[in-house]
Amino acid sequence: MYHVQDEYELLVHTYYEKLYRFIYGYCKNSSDAEDVVQVAYLRLFETDKKFETEQHAKNWLYQVAVNYARDLMKSRWHKREKLPDELPWEQKEQADLFGAIRKLPDKYRVVVLLYYYEEYSIREISEITGVRETTIQTRLQRAREKLKNILEREWSYE
Repeated sequence: MYHVQDEYELLVHTYYEKLYRFIYGYCKNSSDAEDVVQVAYLRLFETDKKFETEQHAKNWLYQVAVNYARDLMKSRWHKREKLPDELPWEQKEQADLFGAIRKLPDKYRVVVLLYYYEEYSIREISEITGVRETTIQTRLQRAREKLKNILEREWSYE
């Protein structure tokens, strides 16, 4: 069995930055992303759950973060329009692509970020989000089409 309290510090050091980047893409701003990640790690620290492996603990952590971020984005506080802040990118293409991903509806943005940025399999994304694998595949396909359209429109104006 994998005991979280014994390995908590390792999990923080190993996954904090990746989880933050993923949640930042979901929430679209740094302060919300920091809040979500902190809450997810707090819940991990407080849990009595026994995990079989480090990967199992990581998946649980992402699931908690996604659920909390989803609830946060639905809250009354977030119904108003916010100006998103930006992450620094080394190349303009990376910034353009991430900007296009941020324009996707939540259900598409989450699967794109988990699949391409966090390198989760479709099965793992299904477990994290609680959505069937076939639905995840459909959402990935539709997200690719939407991204293509967004990027074509933006690049045609430059």
